[in-house]
Parts: sequence; structure tokens; C-alpha cells
Amino acid sequence: MEESICSEQVSVDIDKLNKLLACALRDKLREESPSLSENCIFKVPGTLRRRNETCYEPKIFSIGPFHRGKNRLGPMEKTKMWYLRCLLVRLPIPPEESLQLFIRKIRELARRTINCYAEKIDLSENKLVEMMIVDGCFLLELFRRDAWLVPRHQDDPIYNTSWMLENLYHDLILLENQIPCVLGLPNQHKQGCGFAL
Repeated sequence: MEESICSEQVSVDIDKLNKLLACALRDKLREESPSLSENCIFKVPGTLRRRNETCYEPKIFSIGPFHRGKNRLGPMEKTKMWYLRCLLVRLPIPPEESLQLFIRKIRELARRTINCYAEKIDLSENKLVEMMIVDGCFLLELFRRDAWLVPRHQDDPIYNTSWMLENLYHDLILLENQIPCVLGLPNQHKQGCGFAL
């Protein structure tokens, strides 16, 4: 009789443990996939990065959020802001109005922009919008100058420093150094991600 009581207690205790474990597992279940179909800008996996960390790090320019704010890349932020100003003053509407228009349009795309990154982006919406405007306009101005569509300034550090352009182009092809191209592509997110534009 004593054996029967002990086995019932063990059975009850195991059933209780099983229910607790089932509840704990249920709480960890996800309704959404851990990866969104919109994810198109990724970080380099650690197994590749370990071989040569510097291969995956920008040398002089940070584009996008992954390397933003690193001290060694800070000096070029002034060049990006100068390029933004150069672009704004050539537009047919005053710079202040242009900036407000840019901010309004990019803010509308903030959620789609964040979803393009596979990693969590730790930026406020304002900082994200600012980054997209500064980096996006910098790239537009850079490519326009490179194609001679707009004049190059005589004091332009990118074109007047012999080593700058080569290093900049290296930085622009890095997997982690990108912003998504999400403008004007309402249902074609795969085509609109992963470009350094």
C-alpha cells in the first residue's frame, strides 16, 4: 500500500512539473518569424568575422546604423554634412523647406527602413530619420560628383586626398555599411533593400 501512495505522489509531482514546463515553453513561443521577409541588410556572422575583423569594418565612412558613432569614423561626418548642404542649396526650394520635406517622407518610411535590417537598430525614430537623410544625400551627392553631374569643389576632401576615394569605395561595398533603398517601392521590398543608396 505504501508503494502505491509513493508512486501516486511521484506521478502527481511529475504531472505538475510537466504542466509547469509546458507553460514555460508556451510563453517562449513566437507568433512571428524571428526573421522578416524584409530583412536584407545583415551583419557578418561571427565565424567569418573572427578570421579578419578589419575586413568587415569601414575604414573612413559609416553608412547606416551598424558602425554609426564609432570614434574613428567621426571626422567624416563633417564631410557628409557639407555634402548635404551642397545638395540642398542647389534645389529649387529653400534648404529649410527641403529638409522638412525630406524628414516628412523619410519618417513615413521609418518602419520599413528598420525592417530592412536583420539586427535590432537601437536608434530613436528622429535619429534614424536623420541618419537616412544625411547618409542618403551624401551618397547621392557623391555619385553625382563622381559622374561630373555637379561640379567638384576645389576643397573637396574626397577628391583632393589621394587615398580617400579608394577607401571610400571599399567602405561602400561592405555588407554592414548600407542603408536600404525603400523609396517608391510599396510592395517590392526585396528589390528595394540591400543597396548602399
